[in-house]
Amino acid sequence: MRGTELRHGLRPVAALVAIALAGTACGSSSPSPHLPTGPTPVRLPVVTASFPSLPLEAKPQDNRSGMRTYEISATVTLRESAGVPARLDSIEVTFVSASDFTATTRLAVEVEIAEFAAADVPVRQVFETSTSIESGVWRLTGRGTSADGDPFSLTATEVPVMVRS
Repeated sequence: MRGTELRHGLRPVAALVAIALAGTACGSSSPSPHLPTGPTPVRLPVVTASFPSLPLEAKPQDNRSGMRTYEISATVTLRESAGVPARLDSIEVTFVSASDFTATTRLAVEVEIAEFAAADVPVRQVFETSTSIESGVWRLTGRGTSADGDPFSLTATEVPVMVRS
C-alpha cells in the first residue's frame, strides 16, 4: 500500500513541505527563487503649497461696459516632504467668490523639486465677470511626475482672497 500512496502523490507533498521547512530551519533567510517577492512599492512625492502673505489680493480693473477684469497673483512656495524628487507639470487655480462665481485657469509649468527641497513659482490668474466681487478663495492644485515617472498630485490648497479697491 505504501507504494500506491507514493504514486498518487499523497506522501511526496508532505515530503516537499518537510524539505521547505528544513531549508528555513537551517538558517536560510533568502526567499526561494521560485516564489514571487512582489512588486516594489511606489514612492510618490508629497508636494504642498504655501504663500508668503495672506489673504491674497484680487486687483479689479474696469475694461468695458458692464465687465470687470480681476487679477490675482502670488509667489507660491512648493515644498516636497516625502524624500522623492518631483517634477510639477501643471498648476490649476480656481477662484470661487462668496457669491459662487467661479473662474479656473490651468497653467503649464516646469518645476523641478529635489527631495526635501522647495521651489518658488509665480502664479497669476486673470478673469472677467459682470458681477462685482468682494472676497473669495483661491484653490490651487497641480499634477506632475516623480523621479521614476509615476504621476502624482499636488496637495490641494485653499487660501482666502480679498478685493483691493
